[in-house]
Amino acid sequence: PLPPEERACEKADRRVLATGYLSGYVGLAFPAPSVKDQPDTHAMDVLVTLLEHSGMGRLPQAMRNAGGVRALYETRRQACLFTVLAS
Repeated sequence: PLPPEERACEKADRRVLATGYLSGYVGLAFPAPSVKDQPDTHAMDVLVTLLEHSGMGRLPQAMRNAGGVRALYETRRQACLFTVLAS
């Protein structure tokens, strides 16, 4: 059996962590549909393909001078997250 579905955050949350590293990282996360939400699931798959596409998508090209950028969405049985990570 699946655990109960989680609810998305009601308001945005920002956290800044001070470290001794010289580089910075930014991560964004948004609620994403589950496999049960068929039209939205297909749209998310297309969005991630356009943005990421194995490092050749629009997002890595737009941020060419950044250390690295990734867009992630995995189709799951329950609602999940769409994440964008950049360094």
